[in-house]
Amino acid sequence: MNLMLFNLKTDSSDSVLGFTTAWIRELAKQVDHISVITMCSGKIEVPDNVEVFSMGKEKGYSEPHRALRFYCLLFRILKSQKIDACFAHMSPLFVAMAGPILRLKAIPQVLWYTHKSVTFALKLGVFFSDIVVTAADGSFRVSTPKKKVIGHGVDTELFRLRSQLVENNRPFRIISVGRIMPVKRLELAIEALDIIRSRHPEKQVELVLIGDSYGTEEGEAYLAELKQQVAQYGLTEHIHFAGAVPYNEVWRVYQEADCFVNLAETGGIDKAVLEAMASGVVVVVNRSFEEVLGPQLAKDWVVDWKVEQLSERLVYLLEMPLQEREALGKRMRQIVVDDHDLKKLTSRVVAECKGLVESNLVTLKEISR
Repeated sequence: MNLMLFNLKTDSSDSVLGFTTAWIRELAKQVDHISVITMCSGKIEVPDNVEVFSMGKEKGYSEPHRALRFYCLLFRILKSQKIDACFAHMSPLFVAMAGPILRLKAIPQVLWYTHKSVTFALKLGVFFSDIVVTAADGSFRVSTPKKKVIGHGVDTELFRLRSQLVENNRPFRIISVGRIMPVKRLELAIEALDIIRSRHPEKQVELVLIGDSYGTEEGEAYLAELKQQVAQYGLTEHIHFAGAVPYNEVWRVYQEADCFVNLAETGGIDKAVLEAMASGVVVVVNRSFEEVLGPQLAKDWVVDWKVEQLSERLVYLLEMPLQEREALGKRMRQIVVDDHDLKKLTSRVVAECKGLVESNLVTLKEISR
């Protein structure tokens, strides 16, 4: 099977979308050839059976220029390759733009989408898609029979189980990984650390926030508020703003963490949480993860947006014996291996594509009779 793939950014070092290169590499093992059309490109690390064509955002091309390049690349690929199916990652606009052309050529489209926002472009993308796949039921909010839940795709070999935990003199390290935006509710983690430091001054604990605002006005303002909050609480020695980390290096962050906190109000499943779980890091998360963790683990490690509850859970984990915490981390990793492993996800995507191709062939045979 020859696959066309629409991608927003193809750059293995990108801190946000670098993981898509891992998806492409895994997909490439299961198909004959992949032609990638990407909005923006950077460090390209793909197998020989993958070609990457950029629309030129990295070169500063305007939106009309990029749209023109999209169609030029689309027609070039369709002329040079026999494309069997198209897979679009978080790019419903591309699905809509290519939709009429691909339908005329009987090339089915599978759209991957996990986000709370519902835009006109998304609705158009859903219309031109044959199937929409998503990580969890709450990760896609358009009502359509095309929707299929297939889990997330975490590289459980890259995000591997940490070495055996040992007693050491460094502080207990709580981390958060992701964009610095108000929806992440990072101020609650800072307040929780202040409570812990006030009530348990003997505890050595630190909070490391990995990520940045990516130049957005909202993000920059929120980052400034967080830094001011840290200074007001007198926690500058205990809370660190580490900035963004390239995707192919972020696994090291999880290896050095004791706990991962995510209280984002997105309503979806944050992939960074699953990466932490795959690394054997115990997570304290919002109610979006109740189904992921299951009733037993959710009872202890899913919290509401209440600082007292969060600080109590963190102290409980901090005081937990190492062997018990290690066993808990292994339980959380197994959930990712079972339900959100990259190999399993890409196999599901390829199976959906092949199913659509076979269905089209049957339809064409019936029409020709």
